[in-house]
Amino acid sequence: MNKDDCDILCVQEHWLHDFECENFFETNFPGVKYHYKCAESDISFQRTVNKHGVAILWKQELNPYITKLQDGNDRIIGIKLQNKQNQYCIINVYGPTQGKSGASLEINNTLDILHEIIEKYENEGDIVVAGDLNMSLVRFKTADRFLQRFVIEHKLTVPGRIPRASTFTSRNAANCSQIDYVFSNNSVNVSNFKIHTFNPINTSTHTLIEARLTWKHTAGRLRRKPLKWKCPRIKWNKADAD
Repeated sequence: MNKDDCDILCVQEHWLHDFECENFFETNFPGVKYHYKCAESDISFQRTVNKHGVAILWKQELNPYITKLQDGNDRIIGIKLQNKQNQYCIINVYGPTQGKSGASLEINNTLDILHEIIEKYENEGDIVVAGDLNMSLVRFKTADRFLQRFVIEHKLTVPGRIPRASTFTSRNAANCSQIDYVFSNNSVNVSNFKIHTFNPINTSTHTLIEARLTWKHTAGRLRRKPLKWKCPRIKWNKADAD
């Protein structure tokens, strides 16, 4: 993905403690603003297995138009993007992993929080939900049906057609699935949903997804400065084996 074309980036599972985030983003993404949430740090400094944090990053020139939302938790984070012509509520979600003890309860809790945020802001602009949902629209496991009902009830759609492609592949390549999405309640202003092909240098089990937002700006063109990006490779041999 050409990072100069990425104006807003939603990140799930950043694996950072709260005291690490600011320094990490400032060092590795200069010129970029951010909003993040983390699992509570504990005295052992060990990463929790099922709560790895979420963040939204955006280019500095968009900062005057962005408000950080305090709603959510370490799985859900949001921002408002608005000017006189456009209003968006962008919600980044990291869904609970299926198949673990208590997963159904945690999935319901996550969707309840997401419902509350949508209900709170849907009259203020277009809703955009993006992230690793860990649930699928093209499978029929029990947890997948939770998501399928949720998007119908909230009149959310994937912009354009849902591609026939996977967004997740397990490390041993034994399993693949489509569990990362962008949803919106306005298919006119949110468009061009795309699943990128897996990049050989990508150390994640997920590939990138993207969508385009209509952004009208009548007060002159936004200045664009070239950004330097560093993509640190995760040292998986030192990560939690679980």
